[in-house]
Amino acid sequence: MAGKTIINQNIIDRVIEHTLKGISIESVCALSNIRPRSYHRWLKQGKEDIENGVDSILAVLAESVLAAEAKVEQRLLDQAIGTDPIGARWYLSRKFRKEYGDKQEIEISGDIELVFVDDE
Repeated sequence: MAGKTIINQNIIDRVIEHTLKGISIESVCALSNIRPRSYHRWLKQGKEDIENGVDSILAVLAESVLAAEAKVEQRLLDQAIGTDPIGARWYLSRKFRKEYGDKQEIEISGDIELVFVDDE
């Protein structure tokens, strides 16, 4: 991974191959021989390109990653319903926290004292 990596279809294919395995982004990057920083930058720009109607290689990456993640999610949902519900639910709650993570409500009570400090 010396120097700046230029994205191409070969890199996208490797990223998607590993994303479909459901592994972490860090592992996807390591196995695809790219820096996580580059991955996140490319993905962010690709999503912006999609929103702005720009046809770019980064838009292809973003669309491909989103589709691959949706396939992983669907596969896990199928498993949660069928063969390995406990393992699949555990993974879903961590990989897709917003959608499947445990929700917790925290209540904080007590007296609060504000102290103002004069710098002079």
